[in-house]
Amino acid sequence: MKIGDVITWDRTFTEEDIRLFNQVSGDEGIHHVKPDEQVRLMVHGLLTATVPTKIGGDMNFIAREMRFQFHRPVFAGDTVKCEAIIVEFEPGEEYINVRTEFVCRNQHGKEVMTGHAQGIVRRLSNHRLTANCVLSAPQSISIDRLIGVEGLHVVCALECCGLGAVFLAHAADHLGH
Repeated sequence: MKIGDVITWDRTFTEEDIRLFNQVSGDEGIHHVKPDEQVRLMVHGLLTATVPTKIGGDMNFIAREMRFQFHRPVFAGDTVKCEAIIVEFEPGEEYINVRTEFVCRNQHGKEVMTGHAQGIVRRLSNHRLTANCVLSAPQSISIDRLIGVEGLHVVCALECCGLGAVFLAHAADHLGH
């Protein structure tokens, strides 16, 4: 990750998503339960906010502050695409301070939500991974040092099959905290 990186994700909301969120959140406002005169059911604002939070989850981002501005409603059947840009990236000893700004647009290109998130990404070290070695069967390896974080992927220097190598390892499924 670095300043200027752009991450995108999109989601199409369904009536079932809205019904499930009604149950989970307890928000059963009439506009989330009964279709309007155009037979549209409105998506909850916080359900819409799951689009940028999904991007944060992919980064292993721990939010300390989030701000959402809702510009127009989203309805069942709408596809919302979020574009998040990293605007601050400050490495610390145990974690990286990160700030993103995002804009979410519907399938017509109209802004439905904007905002920002500020938080941390923990530095990963001394974890055990399982990776397929180029020369032999899968084996347990140690990360010698973290070089960088790229979304769900961790680029690390590691010792594999007795050979030092720089390896792109998909660590999300293997790291435990």
